[in-house]
Amino acid sequence: MSSLQLLDLQGFDLDLSYKSSVFAKSSTPPIYTINAYNAPQHLGSGVLFEFQNQIFFITAGHIFEDRKIDDMLIPTSMRFEEILGEVYITAPSLPSLKYENEILVDSLDLAIIRLEKKVADALKIDYSFLGISNVELGHQQKYFGQEENKISDYYFVFGFPATKIKSKNQHWIAEPLFFFAFNTINHFKNKRLHVDRFHYHLFVNYTKKMTNQVTKAKQKLPALEGMSGGGLWDFVGYDINKNEPVLKLVGIMIEYRRDFIISTKIDYAIALIREKFNLPKLPIPRIPISFS
Repeated sequence: MSSLQLLDLQGFDLDLSYKSSVFAKSSTPPIYTINAYNAPQHLGSGVLFEFQNQIFFITAGHIFEDRKIDDMLIPTSMRFEEILGEVYITAPSLPSLKYENEILVDSLDLAIIRLEKKVADALKIDYSFLGISNVELGHQQKYFGQEENKISDYYFVFGFPATKIKSKNQHWIAEPLFFFAFNTINHFKNKRLHVDRFHYHLFVNYTKKMTNQVTKAKQKLPALEGMSGGGLWDFVGYDINKNEPVLKLVGIMIEYRRDFIISTKIDYAIALIREKFNLPKLPIPRIPISFS
């Protein structure tokens, strides 16, 4: 008798969400610092990337505001590992757009750290490093003209919100938040957020009150503080032979509003790595910006 177990639709959705989270979590550590009370304080999330035997940590640039890199820590099964290495942080002033009495700045909110070898070696025990094959360059969100309420592109959001950091037996445990989201550009355009001006970013839907697509139950998501630096993944499809989802990293989350999440395109992180760390063999898309 075959040991293969067929899943119903609900079971498949649960399995898909779980496997996607396992894959994303393997390369997405939370970021901590030690506060004035000598206790870990959660700052954000980040993604580990490897190219030509060099390990890079990609996260949101605003996490580094008023903080030194050697004050930041990544948890491992053994201890908190200091984030040591060469760092480059973007902070250009670019065109902004008014949105519901707020100003959104179309800026590259990125930080790239080339980790020291001893740090990378310590992280290998608990984390995996993404390669260029795990990244989707040139990702474009689809736009359907004047059609209303039509959605396209299926994304997976993963990170560590500060509200889900818990202490147990003097150990700090970071619980991830992950969910599938859609590109809904028309919705944003109706609110005068002209995405065609925001060349550096991707937008997906978000609301604190969501319907669980598996159980159909209403659920309330926690605030997303701490998710900054986590990955936005394009759900490419499902590999039947390997029995696993296929996800490609397309963005780094930088901020959110009441009904959407903003992520900087991964293209710009790759371009920064290539230019600032002198890696000419790293693929780079044609992007209309110069780093200074």
